[in-house]
Amino acid sequence: MTLIERIAHGQVLELRMNRAPFNALNPALVGELLQALQKAQRGDCRAIVLSGLPGVFSTGVDAAELLTLNRAQTQQFFVQFHDLCVALGRSPIPVIAAITGHAPAGGTILALFCDYRIMSEGNFQIGLHEVRQGVIVPGPIRHVLARLVGHRVAERMLVEGQLLSPEEALNIGLVDEITPPGAVLRLSLLYCEKLLALPEAAMNAMRDSFHEDVHRDLDHRDAIIDELLENWFSEEAQAALRANFSRMPRAG
Repeated sequence: MTLIERIAHGQVLELRMNRAPFNALNPALVGELLQALQKAQRGDCRAIVLSGLPGVFSTGVDAAELLTLNRAQTQQFFVQFHDLCVALGRSPIPVIAAITGHAPAGGTILALFCDYRIMSEGNFQIGLHEVRQGVIVPGPIRHVLARLVGHRVAERMLVEGQLLSPEEALNIGLVDEITPPGAVLRLSLLYCEKLLALPEAAMNAMRDSFHEDVHRDLDHRDAIIDELLENWFSEEAQAALRANFSRMPRAG
């Protein structure tokens, strides 16, 4: 079964992550999403909506699976995930995050690199709590977060490993809109229509101009991956990851 559903909505293509129950990001899901995104960007659609399952956008990296990988396999996963962030952050067409539920850690990262974020109301969480697992959030992700919510708010979120409700995320600018659960996709498509009613070349040129800092940050892939690997395989991170995820069911 495909892990990414492709659903056409006129000129907008929805890419729906479909790795039940949590859309946890493992090599298979990240690889398929990257391929689907790149293919869509080369195709005829004019905007993309990235969505998840009811109640869950993505709960982040599938640490239970990643902890079984050796260093070379983990490196390859980080390279794929970096390339996915690049494909989102440098997309030649708008990408809207339809955040259908929980979106901590890697789920938040995917949303950060989209152009606009609409999140479901409800008892859901979003935020970067990697520090609780002994993991350091890489520089480009820190910078994108600070760009949205401000330096001091981003610092507190990352240092404290905060997870926020949809209302809290809206208040600080982490998401752009919140809406009842059944309306997330509809409002995401409406926002796409709003953008696509504008002169296309000018609209996309303005998007690109505001993403220049993201482009520069993501250019240093090797250094970013090396830092990630050293941190991931540190004694502190491995101990924290195993303690946290040994108590959780493995996604998929």
